[in-house]
Amino acid sequence: MQRVRRRFRQAALALIAVAGLATVAVKVFGATIINGLSANGVYHRTAGVAYGEHPRQVLDLYAPIGSTTASPVLLFFYGGGWTEGTRTDYEFVASSFAREGFLVVLPDYRLHPEVTFPAFVDDAAAAATWVQEHAGDHGGDPSQIFLAGHSAGAYLAAHVALWPEKMLAAGGDPEGFAGLVGLAGPYDFLPLDEGSVLERIFPAATRLESQPIHHVDAGAVLPPVLLVHGTADERVWPRNSRRLAAALEQRGADVTLITYEGVGHARLAASLAPAFDFLSRARQDVLDWLSARTS
Repeated sequence: MQRVRRRFRQAALALIAVAGLATVAVKVFGATIINGLSANGVYHRTAGVAYGEHPRQVLDLYAPIGSTTASPVLLFFYGGGWTEGTRTDYEFVASSFAREGFLVVLPDYRLHPEVTFPAFVDDAAAAATWVQEHAGDHGGDPSQIFLAGHSAGAYLAAHVALWPEKMLAAGGDPEGFAGLVGLAGPYDFLPLDEGSVLERIFPAATRLESQPIHHVDAGAVLPPVLLVHGTADERVWPRNSRRLAAALEQRGADVTLITYEGVGHARLAASLAPAFDFLSRARQDVLDWLSARTS
């Protein structure tokens, strides 16, 4: 069995490493093989809980089985370029962290072309407010809520942490987070390529405030921040994480930046699953960082 598992890992790595297959790897591995190899006996799932009135304003909760105390909470936003994605594709993330004792929350949110910025940020703030108010009802510790996300999801998590007006508008506490974990997030991606879909997603009138880095000096009480990025990421340039880390450091924030040599966008996401943690150290580094900040 060990030999079969090793050969499977080698084959998966070889496929992901083929040039030009990053996006394919996310869709194929994330939604099928990775979820299929993730343990479902480590959590109790509560599905389709509404945090708003729109059909996509729903979330799933994954409570760790066997926990006897209130669990730290990981609110994880998935990516998809603000145009695609669904919470069920990221069950492997919930399984990965629920087995470590976290109550994991995976929300959906509205997407383009139905909405443009800042609607999906408003949804993220609304989901975070719901978690602050109801995590305790599902075995979570409201004093230990960590925001996290990959790609466009990291963008959303960063906005929730850095833009206090959005949390206040949603009725939440902008200081009610124990930390932020951003994986390969687009935090500072202006200017936009002429004619790109991003010009439609981010209207010109609000384009500056659409950048998470723009809110670093907004006066928010900043939580500890972990930013991770692969140096071979060609979908979201690593400079996004480097620039945000520098801005946070200048503000005096507790920020850690970790980069992985030769790791691309899809490979970083896949490595959050225990069965694929050989793809990068991201899962272990995130767990170590979280563990140092949970009681």
